[in-house]
Amino acid sequence: MTPKKAITVYITLPCLLYGVFFVLAVTRYSGMIERNTLYAAHTVFGGYIAFIVYTKRDQLTAV
Repeated sequence: MTPKKAITVYITLPCLLYGVFFVLAVTRYSGMIERNTLYAAHTVFGGYIAFIVYTKRDQLTAV
């Protein structure tokens, strides 16, 4: 897999999906979702990105 495709698959698409769900959570469901839940979601997503970068670093930096 080329680095560009790997970045798209492992980083860009999950970030876009997370962004969509975050916007929905903030706009439509703001009364039902607490601030701590959003903090937890950010932490989990940050962990996911760190895990992917660590495990797929060879594909992300391949020449």
